[in-house]
Amino acid sequence: MEEVRIGVFICHCGLNIAKSVDVKALREYASKLPRVVHAVDYEFMCSETGQKMIKDAIKEKNLNRIVVASCSPKLHELTFRRAVKEAGLNPFLFEMANIREHCSWPHMHEPEKATEKAKHILRSSIERCRYLEEIGEKEEAVKPSALIVGGGIAGIQAALSLADYGFDVYLVERTPWLGGKAAQLGRVFPTEDCGICLSPLANETHRKCLYKERIMNHPRINVYTSSTVKALSGYIGNFKARIERKPRFVDEELCVACGECEKVCPVEVPNEVDLGLSKRKAIYKPFAQALPHAYSIDIEHCTKCGECVKVCPTDAINLNGIPERVEVDVGTVIVAAGFDEYEPNGLLGYGTYPNVITQFQLARLLDPSGPTGGRLERPSDSKRPRRIVMVQCVGSRDPEVNPYCS
Repeated sequence: MEEVRIGVFICHCGLNIAKSVDVKALREYASKLPRVVHAVDYEFMCSETGQKMIKDAIKEKNLNRIVVASCSPKLHELTFRRAVKEAGLNPFLFEMANIREHCSWPHMHEPEKATEKAKHILRSSIERCRYLEEIGEKEEAVKPSALIVGGGIAGIQAALSLADYGFDVYLVERTPWLGGKAAQLGRVFPTEDCGICLSPLANETHRKCLYKERIMNHPRINVYTSSTVKALSGYIGNFKARIERKPRFVDEELCVACGECEKVCPVEVPNEVDLGLSKRKAIYKPFAQALPHAYSIDIEHCTKCGECVKVCPTDAINLNGIPERVEVDVGTVIVAAGFDEYEPNGLLGYGTYPNVITQFQLARLLDPSGPTGGRLERPSDSKRPRRIVMVQCVGSRDPEVNPYCS
């Protein structure tokens, strides 16, 4: 069996690493570890000079394993693999230790701890390097299609861009309509456009409204609303996804969105789109421009009284719908699942006093399609407020709630 001869190359990354990690001490430490026959440090290991040092050392020291301690593999792993390959060594006999993002940056003001942690990271990479084996490369056909999870503004923009480049797209949205949180915004900074407007791309000069876009009719985009991804298997370039679509109970092709069904529905529940500031029926469309432009039934609250079926002029309603399962083959997956607004229950009177509301609730009140038609009213009595207090960053940087900054 060939003797393992490891070369260790430690990058200063200017001062990004060297300011908090004692790279000289780290090099000295590495040089004494088992199987390490060569250890050096250099200011920029990713530079042409740094790469030449690696190539020369492989040939002169007869190295057959390489460890580079530097930045994230996402940034320069391919750079170093290429250098190793050009020196005649299998590129997969290379290991990268991240001592920047995982060490020097988070411990910028703790040099002793940073150096000690860097030693642990480097030692584990060297140990792993001992057991690396030569592997080859092979070409695989990649399916020119994409699964996008989330039908908010990010998912929609991704779907349109990929479809325009010739990819088949499967857009999966958990709710019955597209738009996500952006659809709940009236006007947004700095353009004062509605939240659902798509910003122009680099080669475009105009903004695009979702409701005038071809997202529902693009020949390469398949939209699955009221749907979730139940299973995903495979590997990069070749995935198989199983999508489950819950019944809408209203045929999108037949529904003309006349609203007659909504008028006769006896059920009223809090409207989640208006964040509880209004009521909606069990059969509903959240706002006039909702896509798909069709009603949907909230079966959890529907009593199946059948009144909506009686008045539907196009026989679009079927209260006995069942879930559908679809399997699709895709080459890549984009997760654009969105976010949930923090609800500061118990803080500053929120949840106790009706006139204490969140930023999103304010946005709904100011939206012409919102519960007040765009008029700013107090939830308690529908009167116009005379004074307004804005409290920012509620709950942020609180270890009990949100440790991060808003």
